Amino acid sequence: MAATHKNQGAGLRATTALGREDLAQLAQEAASQAGNINVFGKPGTVVRVEQATADRLNFSIAAPSFRREFMTFALRVAPGTGGNGCQVQVSITSFKTKQTKALGFIPAGKKRLLGYGQYQTFMNQFAAGVRAKDPSARVDITDGISRVL
Repeated sequence: MAATHKNQGAGLRATTALGREDLAQLAQEAASQAGNINVFGKPGTVVRVEQATADRLNFSIAAPSFRREFMTFALRVAPGTGGNGCQVQVSITSFKTKQTKALGFIPAGKKRLLGYGQYQTFMNQFAAGVRAKDPSARVDITDGISRVL
């Protein structure tokens, strides 16, 4: 059975007058701000672009050694209604969870979605960038349970 988590449906939807190139640049800037956060003087997790096409950017959140991938997510861009601007969707495509266990096998705590903090930072930075370049943009961020922004 595949792992589930209450926040696995977290994501972002936006409607903006910005073009694909501007959105791709904002996404890459948001990824660099969300990753490489130092923890106790050691390099933290890394958010990087894995694949880029005309209408999609695939990202991964991984440990600095790149041996352990915590989460992958995609940013999809579609033409806006009437051919004006773009519609953007960011969503989790795969993830790993971790849960504290007592005696090595009894669940003893809440399940954590690994990389979720970096994913939230990415969405918030991307949303801020879109709003800064296009004040009339509509950007909604959800935590998978309710609407956040």
